[in-house]
Amino acid sequence: TLVCGVSFQIVGLLFLKFPDPDIRRYAEGMLRDTVSSFIATVVFGVYDASIETVLIACSASAKVQVGTSAIGLLFWLYVLQGKCGSIGKADPLASKIAGLAAIKLWCGLQSWGTFATSSLNSLLVLPVAFVMHAVLSLVSDNFRASWMNRELADDLEEAWDEKVEEGENDCVGIALAYMVSQSSRYSVCGSLPTELGVLAECNGNEASMLLRVALASAGFAVLAQMVLLSRFDWSVRMVRVAH
Repeated sequence: TLVCGVSFQIVGLLFLKFPDPDIRRYAEGMLRDTVSSFIATVVFGVYDASIETVLIACSASAKVQVGTSAIGLLFWLYVLQGKCGSIGKADPLASKIAGLAAIKLWCGLQSWGTFATSSLNSLLVLPVAFVMHAVLSLVSDNFRASWMNRELADDLEEAWDEKVEEGENDCVGIALAYMVSQSSRYSVCGSLPTELGVLAECNGNEASMLLRVALASAGFAVLAQMVLLSRFDWSVRMVRVAH
């Protein structure tokens, strides 16, 4: 599957020979992001299946499984540090794998104990995840600061610091969005989906839930555009006043 994914990207690049360099760069970026999503899913799937095989063989408890997921998340966040530092820019593959590891951890926590009793309780994992990722980001920032002098850092080191932060933000964004989707489906169907998003049974109308989510998403998109336009208009007025 990895060979097919890489081959698809190489073949796709052959068809993106736009004369405009900017259009070609953005098109290649979208293709890389799309392919990296599939490759990240395959890589993490193989990794997770290997870990699950060992845990099942050892008859591990739920606490051990959550702890193993936490160690896995820390491992992939550490890999993200090195990948961004080695290529000097944000690595979409590493950040997506870290995001999948975060989904594995926090969705596993959603299905454990008090969090699994209701859809509202499952949402309580969101602030826990947000706080933990904020702490991890702070530790990560201090780790990078120990490797470089902020006052004497060159352009490559500053780019490394910025791109790791960007990858960490992508990681937590993927996980939080997925957990909201899980809790929304739980509230409609009466059962919490698995970490892969599979529902064992649905006592409600999931189609209506999807429609409500689509309408809410459209509303948030319109609201975001209104905020951006208002900020742009405010900045233009400030420039005019300054002149």
